[in-house]
Amino acid sequence: MTEQVRQTKELRELSAELEQRVEDRTADLTREIAQREVTDAELRHVPASARCLLWCGTVEDVGDGTLRWDISLLDEDAAQRLIPLDVTAGDTWHHASTAARHPNDDDRMRHTAIAALRNGDPSYSQEFRLTDRHGTVRWLHEDALVEPIGPGRWSFVGVSLDVTGRKLADEGLRRSEEHFRRILEERPVGIVITDVDMNFLEVNTALSDMMGYEREDMVGLALDAVTHPNGLTRSANAAERIETGPVRSISWTSGTSDVTGLLSGRRPRPPLCMTHPARWSVEQA
Repeated sequence: MTEQVRQTKELRELSAELEQRVEDRTADLTREIAQREVTDAELRHVPASARCLLWCGTVEDVGDGTLRWDISLLDEDAAQRLIPLDVTAGDTWHHASTAARHPNDDDRMRHTAIAALRNGDPSYSQEFRLTDRHGTVRWLHEDALVEPIGPGRWSFVGVSLDVTGRKLADEGLRRSEEHFRRILEERPVGIVITDVDMNFLEVNTALSDMMGYEREDMVGLALDAVTHPNGLTRSANAAERIETGPVRSISWTSGTSDVTGLLSGRRPRPPLCMTHPARWSVEQA
């Protein structure tokens, strides 16, 4: 009888301990689910505030070099708000984006992703273009993390950021630089690019011919090095006035020629357009 009582007591204690463990685990799971819901909500807020798309998926090698992709977005509605595409009923934004992709980007994108898989790379990056439903070309920069999950199978997590503004700015800068380069090389007036200390960073052929130097020999020279001794004081005063306020033009004597420099407002590399003859002056903007 005593043994039976002891066993019953142990069973009750084990049962109580098991119930407590289940209760504790249930509480832990409840907290984890709540935290996951908060995290999901925060992640859904990211695309709208950061102009990006969050996506994940898997890819499987089904043989004969064929890969089967299964990609899904965190938030289809956010993707459509960011880059509106022609998404038919029952279709996904990702599928529509494949049709909207610039044809010149398809092979390159496929090669980049497949190379990452074959080489065992943990990540890859690429940029590509989509044409939205309004006919506007949009640029996306994509970063993806790759993790093997089995023989011939990988998982992906990625973010695609809208970089259209940066691409347009880069293109505008490139055109501006090309325009400036044509001016530098083709204009018959001498042009030099200097730093704020009036050291020559770049000169054109017209200026080197005007000054009697080889073009490459002028790079690195200071303004004083090509200034007539009678003009050194004025050269120093001119440089000081350039530092203290906007200046439109300067003039100085170099050898037997007088040279005028027209400055833009840019720093630290204001271009100087050289013509002659002229008298020494510093003209405030």
